[in-house]
Amino acid sequence: MNRYAAAIVLIFCVALTACGSKELSRSKAARLIKEQYYTQQMIEKGAQTTQVSEMKSQVVGQSGSIFGVRGGGLPDLRNYEKAGWITLVVRGCKFNSCAVDVSLTPKGLAESKGWRKLSDRVWMVPIFKHEFIDVTGITSPEPSVAVAEFTSRWIPTDYGKELGAVPSAPETSTANFRLYDDGWRLVQ
Repeated sequence: MNRYAAAIVLIFCVALTACGSKELSRSKAARLIKEQYYTQQMIEKGAQTTQVSEMKSQVVGQSGSIFGVRGGGLPDLRNYEKAGWITLVVRGCKFNSCAVDVSLTPKGLAESKGWRKLSDRVWMVPIFKHEFIDVTGITSPEPSVAVAEFTSRWIPTDYGKELGAVPSAPETSTANFRLYDDGWRLVQ
């Protein structure tokens, strides 16, 4: 009789394990979101960058967005100079633009080995990367569909920190999931 009871318990346990959970947990959703969107390659591809260029007698704007997607305005150039990456010579300013000469310093040359080179004298510098924080909730409008709400933020890279960048406030996003015969999958 003991063997019979043990066999029933064993079959029951195997059946429960094989069926698995049909609910999407926060930890499973977080793992799937990170695997899809927060791989090192995706983080690098989605990094916010600024542009550093060596130039002679180029005209740049006196105003410009600090930490913009494309840098190069006088405020950005001043930050690159402060970080020790460039030597900046302002030849003169008229209206809202200035003529400048920019060259990389020895520190800038060393740092540029970690930047993405666009041309002979132009580099893209990653200053922010996207960081996953946590899944904050999951809703299931149907048994085989789930929507996970999660938070993320932009954090400065080491280059961004040299320029004085600080992390952004957390942003809220959603990810859609569908239950298939082999488990939950992230869908576009």
